[in-house]
Amino acid sequence: MAPGSSAPAEALQRGVEVLKSWGLRVRVPENLIVPTTFFANTDEERLRVLKTALHAKDSRAVWFVRGGSGTHRLLPGLFKGARPKTPKLILGFSDATSLLNGALKHWKWPTLHAPVLTQLGRGELDPADVEDLRRLLFGEEDRVVFEGLRPLNDAARKLRRLSGEVIGGNLTVYQNLIGVPEAVKPAGKIVFFEEINERGYRIDRTLTHLRQAKFFDGAKAVVLGDFIGGDEPTASTATAPRPAAPQPAAPQPAAPQPVAPVNRVEWAMQNFARDLRIPLFAGLPVGHGNRNRPVPFGTTATIQGDRLVIASPLTAEKSPAGKTRRKMAAGKTRKKTRKG
Repeated sequence: MAPGSSAPAEALQRGVEVLKSWGLRVRVPENLIVPTTFFANTDEERLRVLKTALHAKDSRAVWFVRGGSGTHRLLPGLFKGARPKTPKLILGFSDATSLLNGALKHWKWPTLHAPVLTQLGRGELDPADVEDLRRLLFGEEDRVVFEGLRPLNDAARKLRRLSGEVIGGNLTVYQNLIGVPEAVKPAGKIVFFEEINERGYRIDRTLTHLRQAKFFDGAKAVVLGDFIGGDEPTASTATAPRPAAPQPAAPQPAAPQPVAPVNRVEWAMQNFARDLRIPLFAGLPVGHGNRNRPVPFGTTATIQGDRLVIASPLTAEKSPAGKTRRKMAAGKTRKKTRKG
């Protein structure tokens, strides 16, 4: 599905080929991408195609082609009326944050924060992460295990164990859900965020807003994935004007010296860690880089020590679509979980 931004046809096809290589049958709607401006199609057509896919009785998953922007524009019309009779697994990240959380809120569907098709098709992801995703989808793993969490505040360092469902996604997209019906209330939840190309002061402003709006009140913990980029802009270095020289030819100014980029994202995180009263962890290899492990939303998750263990959305007992979703495993039984 492409409910947001457009993508080149060849990029979409490369992602489709990855899924086919796993043995999945892939259906790409006709005229899925007919760029109008920034989006894959008009709002009306994107909504129609998305609703058709979500209500289809002969499919078991809906996978985002790419992130970008635009899915949030479809939310008011998407959740009107009866929910789909055949529950599906929704996969994607970044712009998909709004739908991942909206489906969890309105339809009680666990969802999967996972690579989009264009990211899979580029072949730049860690192969082990891609294999983790495949194994999860085919029922060869019944949970996702993250190790190496880093505590960022005293509450995290003192924590022994906690459990709760994971929600969240892209920081900016989730902040834009505040005040609309698709936002999942974080009370009793583990909140996860990742981000790309946002400067430190913007991240500080967003996290401060969420904290002052009491968004984190009642939440169990916050866990951070990758915050990539966000370097401060650098002005070109100019030399001071020289006094007039007696020679007829004016001297050439010295070549500008390269300036090391300044990044204040870590500064923003230090502020957040100091101000937050619940456990704050970092270290999930999840986001817009070459690591993007799957993160199930809406299933049981546990933090103990430096480990975060999250139940698969395909095998979770709480899933209202348990039997339907487990068909994706093609009749395979669960196997012993491999640590990632």
